[in-house]
Order: sequence, then C-alpha cells, then structure tokens
Amino acid sequence: MGMPRARRMHVVDRTIPGPECDLGIRVYRPFKLGDTPPAIVYYHGGGWVVGDLDTHDGSCRALAASSGCVVVSVDYRLAPENPYPAAPDDCMAAFCWVLDNAADLAIDPRAVAVAGDSAGGNLAAVVARRARDSGGSRLRRRGSSTPAPTSGCRPARSSCSQRASS
Repeated sequence: MGMPRARRMHVVDRTIPGPECDLGIRVYRPFKLGDTPPAIVYYHGGGWVVGDLDTHDGSCRALAASSGCVVVSVDYRLAPENPYPAAPDDCMAAFCWVLDNAADLAIDPRAVAVAGDSAGGNLAAVVARRARDSGGSRLRRRGSSTPAPTSGCRPARSSCSQRASS
C-alpha cells in the first residue's frame, strides 16, 4: 500500500563516496522549480536497522512536491551489520557531498536543510550538530517528523523548520 506517489518530478538514483563504502542516494526534483532551488537532505527512519530508498520513496516524493525543494534521500548503512557510528558518519558524508556538489545538483548551497523521520530525524539532528560544531556550517534548517527519543521513554519534541544555525 504506502503513500501515493507524486509523479510530476524527475527522480534519479546515484552513488556517492561514503566514509567506508559507496552510498546510494535518490534525488527528487519537482518539475518547474527555479534554476537553483533549496534542497533537503533526507534520512529515512527504521530504527537504524531497516529502511532504504524504496521504503521511503513515497514520503520523499510527497516532501519534494509539497516543499518546492530538491530532496536528496540517503541510503546509509544499517545496524547491526554496521555498528555505530556508521549511520551518522554516512549521513554526515552525504550532507557534505550535497554541499560540495551543489552546482552539479543545480541547488542553492546556501539553502540546504536536513530532515528525517524517526531514526532519520535523530540522524538529521546529529548531522545538524556536527555541522554546527565543525564551525564552517552551511546548514540552514533542520526538520524531523517523530524523531526517535534519545533518552528515557518520553518522545522528543518535533523541531520542524527550527533554525539550526544563522
């Protein structure tokens, strides 16, 4: 079943270098965007152990269609085969790759956000924090949908469209 698939967009799968192996990404570009639209680097949920580009295809299409942004979905390495910190390292590498390849992707490198659902929301927060702590962050926004709790049993608050840096 799943989400309905938005169809009015160009979708392409690519492979990019990761910290230890190549990573798959899927780029969603809605038709009729400007020359250099903003972008969202999206990390799928799945408890760090399941999920991939295909399981979240409908969500990414809907996000691209509703946001007016290019969405770059990342297929990061999953546990337990790839223990921590494989997933956050892959996600940071993908974020940096998107920034470094903004011209090739035809996106505005000054308008790149990170987002994700569940475990992916947690990974988006980790990338935002790492980008901030590195000092040269070009991250503009961080969003998450039902981010995974990081401690205790209370769910984390949603941080949609919260400014991650100035």
